[in-house]
Amino acid sequence: MFKIVMNILDTAGVQSTNSFKDSGIKGTLILALVENIQETDDNIRLILSNIKNLDKIKYHICSDVKLINIIVGIQSCSSKHPCPYCETNNLENVDTFTEDRTLGSIRHSASAYKSAGSNKKVAQHYTNCINQPLLTGDDHERILDICAPPELHLLQGIVKHVYDNMYKNWPHVSLWLDKINVKPTNYHHGSFVGNDCLRMLKNVDILQQMAESHDKHIIQKYVHILRCFYDVVKSCFGMTLDPQYDTYINQFKYAYKDMDITITPKVHILLMHVPDFITKHNRSLGWYSEQTLESVHHDFKRNCWEKQGYKRSIGHPDYSQNLTKAAIVYSSKNIS
Repeated sequence: MFKIVMNILDTAGVQSTNSFKDSGIKGTLILALVENIQETDDNIRLILSNIKNLDKIKYHICSDVKLINIIVGIQSCSSKHPCPYCETNNLENVDTFTEDRTLGSIRHSASAYKSAGSNKKVAQHYTNCINQPLLTGDDHERILDICAPPELHLLQGIVKHVYDNMYKNWPHVSLWLDKINVKPTNYHHGSFVGNDCLRMLKNVDILQQMAESHDKHIIQKYVHILRCFYDVVKSCFGMTLDPQYDTYINQFKYAYKDMDITITPKVHILLMHVPDFITKHNRSLGWYSEQTLESVHHDFKRNCWEKQGYKRSIGHPDYSQNLTKAAIVYSSKNIS
């Protein structure tokens, strides 16, 4: 199911330091709910057009990078300008800032792209802006001020990328996963769920011991980068912000640059945009985590849609009515 939810935060309350707790679903309202659709510009535009008065409240969009790119109107992370937050065409350069993407810059580039014939072969000449943003707001508003860096997907993407490169150097690193009871998922090219990513980061000492016992000293650099990344995660991926978070991000950056592995869009976002976002809001990423949506997906399906007897197959005469009722009952429970 594709869902758009609103999570109401008590910014004055005391929060847990565990940013991956399912208790985040408390205070969550389901705004839109659709089964069996693809995440395309047309579909997302249609859904958002039916959600009224979002411009009347202060909000941040929390989603994965793929959906953020769709919402802001740019092409995917495989494009020449893949970042939703800036116009960089060189992810490897993590020392020089490039122009921020704003609603106005994307609107202008998307209009120019359309006037030129909407040929995707030349989209890179328009910083890969191919659609008008699906967001209201003034032209000067930065995308970084609207769409929060996706804490969970940064965690998953960076751990997965480091692990894949480590596996190329030592395929038996899979024994480490067996040792700590971690299994790649059967989707998203064998990625790891958030809790397993944390388990991997917490058990780097076991990785080091296993690599040394197999005389695989090349793994030491991966041990080091995972430790550096864990420091970053502990400092600014939870609900409590460590004042030294910027130091840990810089240490991770220098260690990563010594690795001779590619800088992915998610690594770029961590190094170039997370410090800016945190500095402005003075809060760690856990406050804006898209983990709540992941939790709602399973909780709604298991404890409401199925358990309470609302589930009907698509096409059933009661399907639409039951889906609406289930969403209302679920949301009402979360704010009661």
